[in-house]
Amino acid sequence: MRAEMHCTAAIVIGFFCLIMGNSLLAEEHSKPGQEFIQTLPECERPDFITFELGRGYTQSTTYSGRSYDDFEFPDALDIDNKLIQKFQSLDVPQNFTTNLYSMVQTKFSLDNEQIRTLILERSVCSNNYMCISIEDIGNLCCPF
Repeated sequence: MRAEMHCTAAIVIGFFCLIMGNSLLAEEHSKPGQEFIQTLPECERPDFITFELGRGYTQSTTYSGRSYDDFEFPDALDIDNKLIQKFQSLDVPQNFTTNLYSMVQTKFSLDNEQIRTLILERSVCSNNYMCISIEDIGNLCCPF
């Protein structure tokens, strides 16, 4: 009986170590998008997300053959020029823009026009009356 308890305890401890080891590995290998967004000052994150969504929107509408004359990237974003220059010079992780755009589009069920509204007005209400803002996205960013 005593040997069985030791064996059971060893199995439980081994399982616990396996779980803890995997969670520590997961923490060591966090997502590049998460790591990158954490390097930005918190006050710049909403503008950066707006900037990257604007870039993604431009890529998406150019690729699909649609174009909106009143969306001049990055001028239409209402972001200070110094910040735009900073954002343009950043070495963002590979596919960051595409991943961010896809995440927002999928998570909030937004079409290109609704994303355009989100970018220009910093908030949008979807067809199911759920309203989101750039800050909402910033709080979720970036699981990739």
